[in-house]
Amino acid sequence: MANPFPFCRSRGACIDPNWILCGNGSDDILTIVTRALVGEGESLRFPYPSYISIARLAELQDARSLEDVHFQPDWTLPGGFADACAGVKLVILGESEQPVRHGVPPQQVLELAEAVAVSAVGR
Repeated sequence: MANPFPFCRSRGACIDPNWILCGNGSDDILTIVTRALVGEGESLRFPYPSYISIARLAELQDARSLEDVHFQPDWTLPGGFADACAGVKLVILGESEQPVRHGVPPQQVLELAEAVAVSAVGR
């Protein structure tokens, strides 16, 4: 049933439909991604403030959650955030459940994705 949605959504966004994950809300998507990518004893990382359930999901996987970095006042990540992701299996950049809306700049997301990918491939 979810197959038509990714196909239709991907046409206008130039995204391969295989990269679209449908779920029953953010809790469901975070659970699927965490279970698929983070194993027992492995780490996931997220800045603070973030979605409150992430640490609990790591705990359920017997994984380590690293919430050791706060967003900067302008909601960017501090320098060195990507460098400290060696060995991390998953980085979640979600918005907090605060009334403040923010987003990590696309260039920072790309740098972080490249750092995590190099770490994962290097193992």
